[in-house]
Amino acid sequence: MTTGGQNGANFALARHSKGTPRRFKGYATAMTTRYLGFLLLALLALQTHAAPAPFDLAGPFLSVKISRGGLTLPAAEVPNLAAGDRLWIKADLPPTQSAHYLLVAAFLRGSTNPPPESWFFPCKTWTGKCAADGLTATVPEGAQQVLIFLAPQTGGDFKTLVSAVRGRPGAFVRSSQDLNQAALDRSRLERYLSTIRLLSAADPIKLALDAPLLARSLGIKVDEKCLDRLPALQAPCLMQGQESLILNDGHSTSIVEALTSGPGSDLAMEASYTPQLSYGYYSPYIASVLDIARIFESFGTAQYQYIPALTSQRGDQLALTLNTAPSFHNPMSVLVAALPAVEAAQLPPLHAVNPNEIYCARRPSLVLPVEGAPLVFATRFAHDMTLRLTGADGKSWDLSATADATQGGFVVDTTGLAAAMSADSVQGSLQGYWGFDAYHGPDFRFTNAHAGTWQLTTGDPAALIVGREDTVHLRANSVGCVDRIMLDDPTGKAVKLDWKAVKPNEVEVKLPLQNAKPGELKLLVTQYGVTESQPVALQVYAEAGRSIPGVASVDAPRPRMSLIGKIVLPSVKPNNSTIQLTDNGALPQDASLVFSIRALAPAAFARDESIEVADADESSTTTLNLGNGGLTLESAQVAVATLNPAKAFNSSAFGPLKFRRNAKGESSEWQPLATLVRVPTLKDLICPATPELACKLSGTDLFLIEAIAGDAQFTHSVSVPDGFLGSALPVPQPTAGLLYIKLRDDPGAVNPTRLAVQQLPAAADDAGRADARRAALPVDARDTAQAP
Repeated sequence: MTTGGQNGANFALARHSKGTPRRFKGYATAMTTRYLGFLLLALLALQTHAAPAPFDLAGPFLSVKISRGGLTLPAAEVPNLAAGDRLWIKADLPPTQSAHYLLVAAFLRGSTNPPPESWFFPCKTWTGKCAADGLTATVPEGAQQVLIFLAPQTGGDFKTLVSAVRGRPGAFVRSSQDLNQAALDRSRLERYLSTIRLLSAADPIKLALDAPLLARSLGIKVDEKCLDRLPALQAPCLMQGQESLILNDGHSTSIVEALTSGPGSDLAMEASYTPQLSYGYYSPYIASVLDIARIFESFGTAQYQYIPALTSQRGDQLALTLNTAPSFHNPMSVLVAALPAVEAAQLPPLHAVNPNEIYCARRPSLVLPVEGAPLVFATRFAHDMTLRLTGADGKSWDLSATADATQGGFVVDTTGLAAAMSADSVQGSLQGYWGFDAYHGPDFRFTNAHAGTWQLTTGDPAALIVGREDTVHLRANSVGCVDRIMLDDPTGKAVKLDWKAVKPNEVEVKLPLQNAKPGELKLLVTQYGVTESQPVALQVYAEAGRSIPGVASVDAPRPRMSLIGKIVLPSVKPNNSTIQLTDNGALPQDASLVFSIRALAPAAFARDESIEVADADESSTTTLNLGNGGLTLESAQVAVATLNPAKAFNSSAFGPLKFRRNAKGESSEWQPLATLVRVPTLKDLICPATPELACKLSGTDLFLIEAIAGDAQFTHSVSVPDGFLGSALPVPQPTAGLLYIKLRDDPGAVNPTRLAVQQLPAAADDAGRADARRAALPVDARDTAQAP
């Protein structure tokens, strides 16, 4: 074998592993005949295997920097390019490199518009200025995509490459899309797998605690059953079926989805529904890899074959990963890598996990839980992030913030804040840069620790009984900065207690009094930023009947009422959801509920009474009374209440609602009222002519859907994955012209849609793709198989 052939073989053997150096190992190492034979057998196996080969071959490194407006960033920090950007590209090849590579940067401008020859920039990596300084090029006006080619030197190599791209621009445009999509999704998978390995090696027991947060941050599917296994078996279980672990996060899709069109013929619409690809978990990564394999097989020539290379961040460089061993014999292999698309910035849709949470600004290990944009955790696109705190006086402080997937949010360094901040409460927001663009992230509320009086809440006994576990509730102005609560008994023994915040100003404390002795006890509440602990005195008695004076009292009867009737008034705004709710008790979030009630005890409504409405766990409540217009007296015995959920509750309120009457300081029993339902907006339903192929459903807030079917019996259905953020879904074809929806907020109801089907014209390959899809199904399912 020639030297070039040896280098090509070494490409195949250089695989990613811990400690892989910047230049791939053993690049010029001679190979024995035994290994050559093994390599040829492996290549033949790859060619005959039905599934596309994984991207697990280490290729060369590229140093890429982008300059815009006087600022230069490494490519690892740039999610999108713009016209006028100055690119610097250099192939980081080893000194022993014997095969000469021509580096070409090519700009594309759409599937049907071949780029001019002036948009191709060659660079001879083995000699002259290119070898020393690399290639520089400016993104031309009108460019939409950028591809980088590494072609073995031959006579006419540059002209051959230019001719191929200009002759079939659509294939290379689509390749750019799929390479970018696969690289973005692969970055999440690589971060997940590497972190799982580190966590397992450091502390296998702690892995079960960190894995759910890690998966939420990166948009990765986790099998909860893995966490029930022995610690040593959890990591291998969590890493099974790697490619199908990646969930669609919507954001990475939006970065590249505008590059091409044609949903009816897109393999992505059927790929996720084969048994091998995990059914309803639609992963753009899987679809992209399938399309990459299909496209690159279609435009080889006698001189060149094109093989894809995924880019991944390695410090300030881009490492190329291949799925096929390069060849240095005709047809020789041209490596094709994609840089980010030329488009407007798609800022990450980060949001706080709990928008109502109040955080302690003085907490040393402050973590702000966020979700919704896995690329923030998997890449360096979001950089120079800070938390800006602003007090009521306008004074602000900037604190360094770092995304940490294992903790599920941004870790903020509060060192030095104690001397600068004295305000009781402040507002904060995450800020930084997304590539070259300024980024303003979610807002948070903070409290500052200060000494205060802690008291038992009304209704909690000041006297407690030994021999059992008891619970007390402590109240202060704010509980966000509580560090720990200790029990200090008369013997001087301090016991750390279990506690949790149940309200912004209240904590619940568990008291283990099984072995306690009667007498005075003291709770010590320690807060971040406060030197002294605040004491709360308690009295513990042996027996309630003998130690406490007996005072009997009879409480006044609780108010009572009955529900007469209710009606849902639709929103005055145009209803674009096209979903017909079948549950009579369902209340859309943008509608209004009018209900009438009769007073039973007292038998007449007083003018200072109110009706309280809350969700199931009472985390969202509202009060309807005469003063705010929510309650109107028809007579002394009958009142009419009006509830507007959009105004009364936040966007995260959902599920069963209940109501009660408040009169003379007392409250009636809760009664069921309605089921609050958030409804997505469905826009288009596009279906291919062949009924076995999936349709494409587009809309907004699709994560509110639990499942979709083409028939009312849900014979052929698909589940929407948790945390889905995309704007389109592959769905079954309607059997009678209608799609049926189950909503997450009311999963028991089957709701038809009024969405009209947009039929695509029959395509030449529809029948073939339908046959391929049916062939992938189990034998016993082929006769009843339908889309999907």
